[in-house]
Amino acid sequence: MQSYTQSYTQLSQEYTIPTPENVSFGYEVVGIGNRFIATLFDSAILLLLFVAINLLLAFALDLVGAFSTNLLDFAEEIGWSQGILIAIYTLLQFLLIWGYYIGFEWLWQGQTPGKRWTKIRVVRIDGNPVGFGEVAIRNLVRIIDFLPATYALGLVTMFFSENARRLGDYAAGTIVIKDKSMLTLEDVTAVTERKASEPHPIDEADPLYTRYINIRTLSSSDYALIDELLKRYNRNRVDFELLNRAANSMRKKLNLDENEVATIGSLKLLEEIAEAYRRYA
Repeated sequence: MQSYTQSYTQLSQEYTIPTPENVSFGYEVVGIGNRFIATLFDSAILLLLFVAINLLLAFALDLVGAFSTNLLDFAEEIGWSQGILIAIYTLLQFLLIWGYYIGFEWLWQGQTPGKRWTKIRVVRIDGNPVGFGEVAIRNLVRIIDFLPATYALGLVTMFFSENARRLGDYAAGTIVIKDKSMLTLEDVTAVTERKASEPHPIDEADPLYTRYINIRTLSSSDYALIDELLKRYNRNRVDFELLNRAANSMRKKLNLDENEVATIGSLKLLEEIAEAYRRYA
């Protein structure tokens, strides 16, 4: 079972996640300030959308001749067409209130427009992206965080939480972190140019040579990818799943046993392949 630890400095708080590969990934936890700004930004968008919907309703009612500033007269004269408009209006309000946060955080992998603007993101406590279940739970509990008004309970909970988690985060098993631009396999397009030189002498007694005897089947771009991944993982900019993908890709190219990654781990395998390439490719 994985354990999660937190390390602190005066200016930041880090949430550290160890993996089965003995690689620790650190994330900077977002405090109340940035989350408040993100919520303010999203609330402003929601307010504008509500104003737009109200104006559209008034315009539509005016078109069907039912608009009235006198609510009693309007209630008495309402017809089926006006009823449909009001039903649509009510549905749109419901979708905005409950669908805005759930929809954006699900489709944008833990971000709303406000979170994207402030460069923060919701993730699961194990560091993986949130799914629909986590997103739905944390936002359905939002109504409790809002009690008695203006996120009072949520703010109190975040203030006393080590990782600034509100009740919705506890219920869903999520945490809000600083968003980092992660490296993807497609990002590594540069090819490292190797200098023309004499072929490296082969040492048949070297375990690296016997283990990775097909190392020369890798291209310089394969090595560039591995080298870039190894440089970045210490800076917490490599997703654990990406290490696995790269290790399995290289394993297939080198015709290694399919259990090789599970045996020594993705990171160790990539390190050995890189060293074997430098010695014998």
